[in-house]
Amino acid sequence: MSFFVSKIADPPLPFVYLFNLQIMCLKCLPYLLEDESQRTTAQRAGLTDSVLRAMVLFPDSIELHTVAFHTLVLLARPLGGNEGMLFHTAMVNTRGIFNNGSNCSKNGIVIMLDSMRRFAQDEILQAMSCWSLVNVALTPLQKSMLVKLGGLTVTANAMLQHPYNAEVQFRALFALINLVIPCKSLRIVVGLV
Repeated sequence: MSFFVSKIADPPLPFVYLFNLQIMCLKCLPYLLEDESQRTTAQRAGLTDSVLRAMVLFPDSIELHTVAFHTLVLLARPLGGNEGMLFHTAMVNTRGIFNNGSNCSKNGIVIMLDSMRRFAQDEILQAMSCWSLVNVALTPLQKSMLVKLGGLTVTANAMLQHPYNAEVQFRALFALINLVIPCKSLRIVVGLV
């Protein structure tokens, strides 16, 4: 399976049905990434960049962005612990899941927040994106960038746009908690199990 995960991280092939291929791969990845060794391989292979690249290449697809956020949930999940727990050595790349010099030529957090803004009306995407923010905000540098680029506003907007959707409310609440808790004063950050 590690071979499969590392191959998906390679630049996409110029197939006519690339969009459908991207969707298919992104739908499979969360199941593979549940396994910690697969997640480690994916993080080292730069799979995050491939996921973000797909979001940039297909900016109008709610379906692709939703499954991309699901993949990001798992890519940002700490290694060796429960989701929502902050461990200083949790991520393979200590700077977080977003590689510097991303092939997307955009900051990964900018891509994520832009998607949340553009698809504010889609409750499934909002729930999945807020869930990804729960884990992305566990890395201090990423948390700082999320706050600086409007992550609090985008997350609060998801709650306002979908007041009766329990999943959006629940995931957004935990994302907000992780975004506002100071990094240095806490070893364990509240999160989802």
